[in-house]
Formats: sequence, structure tokens, C-alpha cells
Amino acid sequence: MAKRGTVLLVLMTVGSLFLRSLPATLGVLVGGLLALGDFWLIRRASPWLVRSGGGGILFFLQILKYLVMSVILGAGFFVGLINPLAALVGLSLLIIMPISGIWDLKREMKEVV
Repeated sequence: MAKRGTVLLVLMTVGSLFLRSLPATLGVLVGGLLALGDFWLIRRASPWLVRSGGGGILFFLQILKYLVMSVILGAGFFVGLINPLAALVGLSLLIIMPISGIWDLKREMKEVV
């Protein structure tokens, strides 16, 4: 899924270059990188959290993750380097990546059964 997300982010960033706006391109890029970082963090932390049963740690990790994302986006918005709508487009990878992988998941489930 990470490879698919990276390809989608590159396509979205290249597409934003046609707007000829640095804040728009940076918004898509930063939003997409935050989305990829979110998936990476979940993927890395999930096995450890499942083994340890750390529900409280998961909650703390989620709060910390959203705080970091808010600071990065807020600073970019405040300085004017990031367009908020473009950042939203980049963050849409959080929705697009799982949806684009549904067909692979169906195929994998049939192989398991």
C-alpha cells in the first residue's frame, strides 16, 4: 500500500504543478507526506501494540500524531507556505489509498479461504 500511496502522491504533486502555485504544490506534498507518515506509523506500531495490548499507548500515540500534524499544518498555513485546500487534497490519500487497495484485498481474501 505504501508503494501505491507514493505513486499517487507523485501524480497528485505533478498535477498540482499545473496550478503554477507554490503554496498549492507544497500543500499537496505536505498533506500527502503526512498521510503516508500516518500509514507508516500505524503499520510500524500495530504489531507491537497488538502483542502488548497497549490501548492506552495507542490513545497517546494518536493524540501525539494529531498534535504533530496540527503544528506542521498550522505553521504552514500561518506563514502562507501551504494552501489549506491543497493540503486537504494531499490528506485525501488517507481515503484514496485504502479504497484503491480493495480489489487486492478481495483477491487476497479469496486466496486465504
